[in-house]
Amino acid sequence: MAKPITQRVADSFDGDDTAARDYADKAYACWGDLSTALRRNAVLALLVAAAFELLVYSKTPSTITFASFSLANSSTVQIALPSVFAFLVYEGFRLSMRWIDVQRMYYSLIKMAAPKAYENGLGVLIRPVLPGFWAIGVSSPRGDELSQRSERFISIMSSVIGVIILFLFPLAFEGQAFYKLFQKFGYHNPFLWVNAGITVVLIFCTYIYFFMWGIEP
Repeated sequence: MAKPITQRVADSFDGDDTAARDYADKAYACWGDLSTALRRNAVLALLVAAAFELLVYSKTPSTITFASFSLANSSTVQIALPSVFAFLVYEGFRLSMRWIDVQRMYYSLIKMAAPKAYENGLGVLIRPVLPGFWAIGVSSPRGDELSQRSERFISIMSSVIGVIILFLFPLAFEGQAFYKLFQKFGYHNPFLWVNAGITVVLIFCTYIYFFMWGIEP
């Protein structure tokens, strides 16, 4: 049976503080790389959603430009964007679950290598920063008993925003997107049906993956 990450850390280092400290440095570097990738993915997903809304509700042909990147307002682009968004959601969940696993590993290593720092919740102060709308992870490895009231409040708000952005927004966006697309291009467009199928599969696999990750130790 698979062991939880905390147990794997304990079995791997078994009181070897020096080795745990060295591995904690590697874990933190990996944590930072994941945060960078996750920030880019989250921002790109919102830009794709915004671009779709601007294009699909536009009354006249136009082009949307983000920095040096341009999107022409064609039927192909409009139909493809919801599938692109679904893939970015899938990628965001994949990175998020790995981010949380590395966070757990890092806190376990710090607990072993620097127990006083762990007990005082210092690990949370150097946690890599993520966008406020993509709230994942735990605020403190020991819970909220060490946090100020303002930190506890923002932690609750982050959890609420996280549920909305990660679970409700993708479903709401995809639902209204394909409702509008079928209304606009009809039910006889094969490209539209292909993209609808791709989107359903990606969203379904995303939530199945999250469920499987959640029940594992």
